[in-house]
Amino acid sequence: DTTASSDSAKGWRITTVDLPPAGQLSANSRERLQQRTFAVGFQPRFLATTLTKYGIALEDLIVATDKDQIVTVPNRLLHTLGAAPPAAKSGSSPPAVNILLDDPRLTISQIWQVSDVEGILTTSSQLESTSLVFTYGRDLFGTTVAPSATFDLLSEDFSRSQLFTTLAVLLVAVLMTKPLAQNRELQKLWFTS
Repeated sequence: DTTASSDSAKGWRITTVDLPPAGQLSANSRERLQQRTFAVGFQPRFLATTLTKYGIALEDLIVATDKDQIVTVPNRLLHTLGAAPPAAKSGSSPPAVNILLDDPRLTISQIWQVSDVEGILTTSSQLESTSLVFTYGRDLFGTTVAPSATFDLLSEDFSRSQLFTTLAVLLVAVLMTKPLAQNRELQKLWFTS
């Protein structure tokens, strides 16, 4: 679960809370909830998460910002940065806050400004690694994102001829060694009996 909040003196923050699986939430589990807070350099207007066909790929957080940009925040970034030290028992120490910098590599709208976003829709595509993102409002913007990289696509420089050559060599090797193995088994039977 992810929320955005503001404190005028501190700026905007995104807080993530790791909830236990459904059915395992109890009164005692509130103490075990993991909460991480991140200071961000933009005002989040809308939040959404990516969806994939089978849920194997990681989910990314999609954020529409006040700077008319659509930003993706990788889930692994939220979890690895947020490993906060345990809080003091007195409760007087403030919670640890990490900073998410305004990294242009995370901006999926790139050079296009997406004004007055009223919502973000995400859905799965035919590929497990890819999610479709669509924002609407005054401007419409759509793109694909790959939260766990495109692990289910072959690269353009993939050598199909090398694959077929390797398979042919393996097939010839199996066909050549099969009679040898059969002869060895036959000799074992003759000399052991």
